[in-house]
Amino acid sequence: MVLVPSLLHTGTPEKCCLLLSHLNETVTVSASLESIRENRSLFTDVVAEKDLFHCVSFTLPRSPTSQEVMFLTIQVKGSTQEFKKRTTVLVKNEESLVFVQTDKPIYKPEQTVKFRIVLLDESFHPLNELVSLLISI
Repeated sequence: MVLVPSLLHTGTPEKCCLLLSHLNETVTVSASLESIRENRSLFTDVVAEKDLFHCVSFTLPRSPTSQEVMFLTIQVKGSTQEFKKRTTVLVKNEESLVFVQTDKPIYKPEQTVKFRIVLLDESFHPLNELVSLLISI
């Protein structure tokens, strides 16, 4: 059994978990993502145990398009057996949300504006990013 989310985000760690039971030989397990513009190997592992539960982390680079449907191929290959499964997944660029908070709703001329900027991911988890340029008007 292979467990992979059907929606993968770029730039953040994703996981693929493998559950292999009752193996009678050493096998090679590999996973790859394929699209029209690229093929990317996610991992290749050699498994010698009879039973295995193992999770592999991987990070996808930012895509030139905001989202893309890709094919995820999992292959388990040994000397006497081979299993191959291909399914579609959606790969989406991680987008951040920017919130600017001020200490007052309205300011009078010449008052100092106090503010903070918070960057959140799509799941509203804080991002540890630096705002590179700030322009006051």
